[in-house]
Amino acid sequence: MDFMQSFCAIIVKLLFKTLFKIMLKNIFNMHHNLLKHLKLLASCLALLFALTACGSITHSGTIILENEYEKVTQNTPKDEVQEYMGSPSFTSYEEDTWYYVHTIWSRTLFLPYRLKERRLINITFTEDNLVASKEITDLTQHKTIKPDDRVTPTLGVKKTIFNEIFGNIGSIQQ
Repeated sequence: MDFMQSFCAIIVKLLFKTLFKIMLKNIFNMHHNLLKHLKLLASCLALLFALTACGSITHSGTIILENEYEKVTQNTPKDEVQEYMGSPSFTSYEEDTWYYVHTIWSRTLFLPYRLKERRLINITFTEDNLVASKEITDLTQHKTIKPDDRVTPTLGVKKTIFNEIFGNIGSIQQ
């Protein structure tokens, strides 16, 4: 459970605890305040449902079930592997290794997506197009590579937005 879900659970718990105390204090004159308390309860329930409905989970890549992966054994032909697991996400240059990538992203409320799970399946083939080996790696075995944020300067004329918009005026020949 991440921070935002914990925070939402604490807020909802405090709201219900406060509402319960208010209802107990006013139990004797409930006829008078019943409608008011029901409105408060309904708004708390609406808030609870709104907060829990704001999360999402997104899958990307090839979803491989365990039984499909287990069907692939050593010496399985390449076409059967494709039948069981589908087309690979990408292949090696010489196409002797197939890679299947599956990623799960989660998001709570307005926060950015967070990487929850990633699996990479490597299947290596022999020259006879039979499975030589297979391997599954998960997120703990992957390395995160941060792209370099430096900019490579380009040679030539630097154009401003003004030049881009108005630079062609008068250059069209009729």
